[in-house]
Amino acid sequence: DLTATARRARVLILDDLGAERTTEWTASALFTLINHRAADALPTIVTSNYPLSDLVTALACVRQGGGKSTLDDTQALRIRSRLAGLCEVVAVGGSDHRVG
Repeated sequence: DLTATARRARVLILDDLGAERTTEWTASALFTLINHRAADALPTIVTSNYPLSDLVTALACVRQGGGKSTLDDTQALRIRSRLAGLCEVVAVGGSDHRVG
């Protein structure tokens, strides 16, 4: 099970958080994973194009057709809160090196 492996990893890197298509399952799995790693003070590196202040909006994905959000702000706020307590924010500036 991938989530069990991620929970046990000595160091976990979550790359480009907020770029994924958020569903109820991914939001729940992400919260459980981050909550576990924060509770056990396990080293976790998170990269994102979003500043911490905008992560709630990035995680709250609206279903196609204008339906209800698959992730309410409360759960997104809980994820952001855990990350704020778990991680040190390091802002990296500059342009995208992949765009020429």
